[in-house]
Amino acid sequence: MSISGFFKSLGAPLANNRWSWGAQRPSDGAVFLRVWQDLKFVDDGQIFMLVAGAGIEASERLGAQERARHLASIRRGAPCYLVMCVAKEVDASPRAIREFNADELFVGAEIIDTPSDFELPSATAEYVRRLTRHGATWIRLGARAPVATIAGR
Repeated sequence: MSISGFFKSLGAPLANNRWSWGAQRPSDGAVFLRVWQDLKFVDDGQIFMLVAGAGIEASERLGAQERARHLASIRRGAPCYLVMCVAKEVDASPRAIREFNADELFVGAEIIDTPSDFELPSATAEYVRRLTRHGATWIRLGARAPVATIAGR
């Protein structure tokens, strides 16, 4: 199944198959965000997934604007689920999806914003450090949820 077909199966079709990074389900307002498996940091056993930052994409891009709207909905209390994607090439820009987890979603917990001087844990990948050196927005990875339990809501 394609990523666009997957979002459609969740009841949250992408606004645009080329530039959308996520979608919001009209029936309940739940937000589904694509995240990259390697763009994260781990602190005290908690995993934080990168969802926005100055080093990722220019804010004038449509995908970045849409992501900002989705994050605003989450900050206002919308449920959030993360679709875990693996990049074909981690250094490519833009990235292409090699594969994604079509069996499970991850519950998005709290959002944290880090400033440019935020000290990431030492085990964080160097390219993640470069992407986030001017600040970033992260979502703590919550519990895994079978797609079937989320898609049927």
